[in-house]
Amino acid sequence: MSAVGDFCGIFDQRNDLVESDRRFRRVDDGFDLCFEAHENLYRNVIPAREEPAVHSALTDPEPVVRQKLKTMVTDPARVRRTDPGNPDVCPVGDLHKVFSEDDVLAKVDVGCRTAGIGCIECKSWAADALVNILTPMQERRKKYEENPRLAWDILEAGSERARLVADTTMKQVRDAMGMSLNFEAPGNAQGAK
Repeated sequence: MSAVGDFCGIFDQRNDLVESDRRFRRVDDGFDLCFEAHENLYRNVIPAREEPAVHSALTDPEPVVRQKLKTMVTDPARVRRTDPGNPDVCPVGDLHKVFSEDDVLAKVDVGCRTAGIGCIECKSWAADALVNILTPMQERRKKYEENPRLAWDILEAGSERARLVADTTMKQVRDAMGMSLNFEAPGNAQGAK
């Protein structure tokens, strides 16, 4: 398989990316969800309550993540604990759809719609799912915090591999089109002087 063919599998995931984008945009309707790129590559954020603008960073310790999730708004129709809710219109329900396991998602769906669970319990389950995802990421991040050169080495190695693939691809394109990197002036086979 050519070097180009090795990357074609990425495009097969388009539907997954579109669905993920739809879900994140749904969460973004009620929350300030942004993945900011700045000096610290690992300082991405997860949804948190919009007012006041609070972000839960990937670096936040577990108690901070849990506290921030406790302040999230929920289904506006669910005013009292005994009112049934709809996880399809609740931002916490959207978090569950993205981060929770299927069994938790099923409990949220039934429990919310029947008022069998309260919003605090639902938020706690969402926090569990987020913490389960964040903790291993934070542990892996520590080695890069302690030695930032490791991250630069990875980026440089990836750049070099991409450059080699691009060079090979461009050579194939030039060969197919009968092009050359050597300049030849029109009417002068020896080149311009």
